[in-house]
Amino acid sequence: MPNRLAQETSPYLQQHADNPVDWFPWGEEALTRARELNKPILLSIGYSACHWCHVMAHESFEDADVAAVMNQHFINIKVDREERPDLDHIYQAAHNMLTQRNGGWPLTLFLTPDQVPFFGGTYFPKQARYNLPGFVSLLKRVAELYRTRQDGIAKQSASLLQVFGTSLPSAENQVSFNKTSLEEAFSGLQQSFDPIHGGFGGAPKFPLPTEMEFLLRFATRGGNPDAHRMVLHTLRKMADGGIYDQLGGGFVATVWMNAGKFLILKKCYMTMAHCWHFIPMRMCCQAKHRSNVWCKASRVGSCVRCSRRKAVIIPAWMRILSMRKASFMCGRRSRPQAC
Repeated sequence: MPNRLAQETSPYLQQHADNPVDWFPWGEEALTRARELNKPILLSIGYSACHWCHVMAHESFEDADVAAVMNQHFINIKVDREERPDLDHIYQAAHNMLTQRNGGWPLTLFLTPDQVPFFGGTYFPKQARYNLPGFVSLLKRVAELYRTRQDGIAKQSASLLQVFGTSLPSAENQVSFNKTSLEEAFSGLQQSFDPIHGGFGGAPKFPLPTEMEFLLRFATRGGNPDAHRMVLHTLRKMADGGIYDQLGGGFVATVWMNAGKFLILKKCYMTMAHCWHFIPMRMCCQAKHRSNVWCKASRVGSCVRCSRRKAVIIPAWMRILSMRKASFMCGRRSRPQAC
């Protein structure tokens, strides 16, 4: 029998309408039920093109035994991040404060009836693996934690809300946007730049077209010329590495290890469209050795245009490649990463 999500307009929520989980959409009905029953909320945020969202759905949300534990101990709320980016932004920030780690999708948070998170993560497998706990055992432990440590959770919630309050900008503390702000932004990217494999931060990485476009504009307007070198090096590594689709053109958005043997790569047309927006116009014409990058950038545009002509409905494309084909954005761990 379909659950409450069958009445929602979001295609992503409707995908979960036949789950045995007693899902609620975000709204007053679910929040009131949590307060009346004094049950914690299990908040799951995802989107249609998220690979690990679908993996967790197939492993756990479609399993009757897992759903029975969820229904017994929690008020379960499913949110489409594309429909409610405001909720996603708030709870991604809360996840970062709680865990001191980057978030992602699926985002799995456990909230008090007052909607304050006290524990969370991203993808959890049904059975313990990837150095992650099994989802069923985690559910039972969190439910027990909520029953036995109410005072500790209340103190943590108060601290979290206080941190949220101090992070909000006030009228008295508004900072003007000037050349110093741009230089500080450039300095942060420069410190996180990977001079060997390109990109920013450690593996696994995401293509970051907005950051690269900022660096190009910064260099063009008389900023540090190293900004242009960072972008060019990153794009060359992308063009030569395993995230470039040799057959269909375009780049994939995420890379992670699957059982330590394969990379699963997901192509995101929104990311490629953003790359196509600035790669040929702002970079390739300036590159000293631009033929290879220009050729592959052109194929990015062809790939995006082709997807529009064919009316692609699902904006994610899965491909499995050998580990040795990847250099840029390759992680050296077997644990999956959220989208």
